[in-house]
Amino acid sequence: MGDRDPDGGSLAPAALGEAGAVVPFVLPASRFVLLGLCAASFAVARFGSPRQCAGYAIAGCLTVAAVFATSSQHAKRELRQATEAAFPALEIHDLAMTPMPANPTCWEGFVAGEQGGIYQVIRASVALAPLSAERCTAGDDVVPTAPVVPVSRATHGGVRFHTVYRAPIRELRALAASDCRFGAILYFTRLPYFTAVRGAVRYAGDLRYDRVPGMDFSDIELPAKPTTDGCPRWVPGWRRPRAELFQQ
Repeated sequence: MGDRDPDGGSLAPAALGEAGAVVPFVLPASRFVLLGLCAASFAVARFGSPRQCAGYAIAGCLTVAAVFATSSQHAKRELRQATEAAFPALEIHDLAMTPMPANPTCWEGFVAGEQGGIYQVIRASVALAPLSAERCTAGDDVVPTAPVVPVSRATHGGVRFHTVYRAPIRELRALAASDCRFGAILYFTRLPYFTAVRGAVRYAGDLRYDRVPGMDFSDIELPAKPTTDGCPRWVPGWRRPRAELFQQ
């Protein structure tokens, strides 16, 4: 990977720096809302009838699900529009969104796509009104194992672009064909990555869960030389999440 973005932006060095201080994942407004809901729940449970308790619980569950489902669709639209504006040559295959705890206005988003034979995964944060882009800290603390590079793009509405992972699709296909363990995890990884050989191994996993330089729960070690020895026995037959990358 070079130090220039083919779309014209500049790329900083691969090192992202230290994680720094603890990130306040839950904003003060969310804390007050949660405290208020807890107080209301206690009052209903303590003084309400069984029918009222049941109705309150059902209404609360449906409301939370509806709020986050609606916000997710809105965040996806914002991220897609921003990506199309900032990376016009990128063919978008998938958008993956994760909300911050108790906060339907702040999302961490991933855009998977390809451009010129290069597989790319862009990490961004998406702030929905009334939250400003600067107040949405989703992904700010991530220092992954994957060889990502910071990407320079202007903030688009509530969308801030953070990093991008790039790998030639031909190398992805070759590794999947030559190493059965990597081929197996592709049935479970929505946003797969792999690294160059480091010492005697290389690393692979899912970028959604790759958040620290060490091993996350979804990361695996692969031998420096791909092998078909010791292959996983129980590999599902469903379609790979990123099957479009393997279509010739």
